[in-house]
Amino acid sequence: MVNTPILSDTVPMLMGTYTAKAAEDDAARAAHIAQLVETYETALADEEKAARREAREEELHEQKIDERGKIADAAKAAQAEEEQVIDAAAEEAKAAALSAMQDAADSAEKITARLEAERIEAERKAAWEAKKANFRIDLTEGEYDSLLRIVQAEAGNTDERSKMLVADVVINRRFNSAFPNNITEVCEMKLGSVYQFSTARPGSTYWTCTVTDATRAAVDKALTQKDISNGALYFLNKRYSNPTYVRWFETRLTWVTYYAGHDYYK
Repeated sequence: MVNTPILSDTVPMLMGTYTAKAAEDDAARAAHIAQLVETYETALADEEKAARREAREEELHEQKIDERGKIADAAKAAQAEEEQVIDAAAEEAKAAALSAMQDAADSAEKITARLEAERIEAERKAAWEAKKANFRIDLTEGEYDSLLRIVQAEAGNTDERSKMLVADVVINRRFNSAFPNNITEVCEMKLGSVYQFSTARPGSTYWTCTVTDATRAAVDKALTQKDISNGALYFLNKRYSNPTYVRWFETRLTWVTYYAGHDYYK
């Protein structure tokens, strides 16, 4: 008869055997799992490190690109600024050159104008000196102009002889001690408030007239020929004169000649 172990005795033994093996397997599996987890964590950590390194490298790359962009932008800005400076300098130089050219042109034009004015003035003076050399008296251009204007004012609408007689009266006064020794002063002379020639009053014909060629020719003739007035110092038209003035002329002065409605005295 075989001795069969009692179940109550066998189960604990079987359970002990199973438990030990299971524990060993579980420990092995746990170790394997732990190794897998460690390997996974290590791989994950490596991936994270790689990702961070890649991100850092990407960041550094972006920074380099950004820095290069900034450097390029700065270079472009510097180049643009340099070009602006060059352009401004070129414009300034161009403006200065144009200004210098304009100044030179203006200066040349002014010099030309001045030389032309000097030439004209020299010719005018030469012509005046040549003309004056034929006159019977010495007088300045200003005096000559005054003589022309007083003759024009007093006798502009008369014939040549009348104009010559007025010119002779003015010239004779110039050499008479009772009158100024200057033609212009003779023409503009006044006693008190009375002008010797009424046309010489301020604003009158002497100051505003235009001398005609006929008057100029008559005055030039009077200056180059002898006196035709017999030394007259005064003249008047009795028909249009104040009777008091007429009496003064007739009682204080010497009658010398008559022409075209005018009596001449000295």
